[in-house]
Amino acid sequence: HSAAGGSLESTLNRKLQNVTNTMDSIQGLSTWCIDNKKYHSVIVRHWIKCLRKSDASHRLNLLYLANDVIQNCKRKNAIVYRTAFAEVLPDAFHSNRAARRTDHASYSCFCGSSGKCGHG
Repeated sequence: HSAAGGSLESTLNRKLQNVTNTMDSIQGLSTWCIDNKKYHSVIVRHWIKCLRKSDASHRLNLLYLANDVIQNCKRKNAIVYRTAFAEVLPDAFHSNRAARRTDHASYSCFCGSSGKCGHG
């Protein structure tokens, strides 16, 4: 399975780097992620890695992608993504200690005031 894992990772890196701020691009990649839910931990790990390396505008595209996956995963029986993203999202919004309060406000908007991602 290591060969399959390697090709999945390179495909995933390319997809994450190429996602744009169009609905088609975001929904297309969101659907791909959900279709590949058995690799959710690899996908989310690469998502946070890509997010850290990206500039602000691309970071926003990646957050839109995460939001789309979170919103749709329950309906598509891929609820594992909620937990996986819940583990990395605080880190995604955390840049430095002084910004924590603002980051927390962004996180609340993104995941709801309960801190649970998506709609309950």
